[in-house]
Amino acid sequence: MAVDMVQRALGDLFQAHRKSLVWLVNRIVGCTHTAEDLAQEAYVKVATATAKGEVGALQPFLYRTARNLALDHLRQRRVRRELDDEDGRTMDSIASAEPSPEAVVRDREMLDRLSRAMAGLSTRRREILVLHKIHGWTYRRIAHELGISESAVQQNVSVALLHCVEAMAEEESET
Repeated sequence: MAVDMVQRALGDLFQAHRKSLVWLVNRIVGCTHTAEDLAQEAYVKVATATAKGEVGALQPFLYRTARNLALDHLRQRRVRRELDDEDGRTMDSIASAEPSPEAVVRDREMLDRLSRAMAGLSTRRREILVLHKIHGWTYRRIAHELGISESAVQQNVSVALLHCVEAMAEEESET
């Protein structure tokens, strides 16, 4: 019951601060689309940590998480550039394109868990999540196509992601 209240408070906090979170992250990464994704990821991470009882003050933790994700994103971009060889080929193009058997099994298991988690979503929420995360549609485009507000799209994505993260974590802990 208390966890539900905290999760609701976090959802309200995220709604109230989403624009400033995106603005903060955008100043770091320089891309609004990436900033929106990282702000969303921060929400999911904070929600997961909150469910585990690892969070004190929600607002500072949310902003710190978003900032850290943005900085991690920059580091990953920098490392990728540094790994380019003299010919301009990236390390991805040099390395074998074939995944290891362990990676294939791990990825299939994760995909199965994700499929089961997504099956627990309403049809509408699943559709919105797929349009945003798989097809790369912006909140604005989804809102326009489905005839709902951008904030409704954002809320549906948040709830869907949180559901999937929690369902997958619960299933993994049972094994």
